Amino acid sequence: MKTLISGLLILLLTSSADLRSQDTAHVPFFAAGCFESDGYAEFQAVISQLGKSPAGFTGMGVYWVVNHRFVSGLSGFMLASSEGIDQYYPVNDTVSDPPSSRIWSAGLSFGYQFFHDKKFSLQPDLYAGWGWFRFTPYGGNELSRHFGVLWPRVNSTWNAHKNFRLGLGIGYRAAVGQGIGAVKSTDLGGVTGQIFIRIGTF
Repeated sequence: MKTLISGLLILLLTSSADLRSQDTAHVPFFAAGCFESDGYAEFQAVISQLGKSPAGFTGMGVYWVVNHRFVSGLSGFMLASSEGIDQYYPVNDTVSDPPSSRIWSAGLSFGYQFFHDKKFSLQPDLYAGWGWFRFTPYGGNELSRHFGVLWPRVNSTWNAHKNFRLGLGIGYRAAVGQGIGAVKSTDLGGVTGQIFIRIGTF
């Protein structure tokens, strides 16, 4: 009996020491060498086709970067000029108030960075979101409509600093939904060119 008890005590002490060694070796998942997480803020100026004319948009967003390659983010854009929509309605010289347009959109984007460790990197991505269009024709009542946005883009980035980057991009913004009067949903989209600044970690 004494031999059995002594054996159980030795087994218990050995197991406790083994468990303690496992606890000290344990590390959180997010500290694993195979997972790196970064993030940055981005500010954009966009020139876009709007109807038959160019128009300017401004935008900003926040992005999450995994392993310096996989990028996902949330961003929003708004129309910064009044060009492009009033061409669909005839000029009315008897009305003093000019037409006005407002366009907003917000959505998610998913992309992948190539050559992230080089001086210049390449990042294709897809932005998908929801937009809101408000338009007031010459002396008329305000009209509004919601629409979907799909925007594939390709961005080239100059990796100037570990916390600061500049870039250019091209894309095509597609608007999906119903139009308003003479303005079709396809008139709200078109070819885009953008310049952006990124601040954060990459």
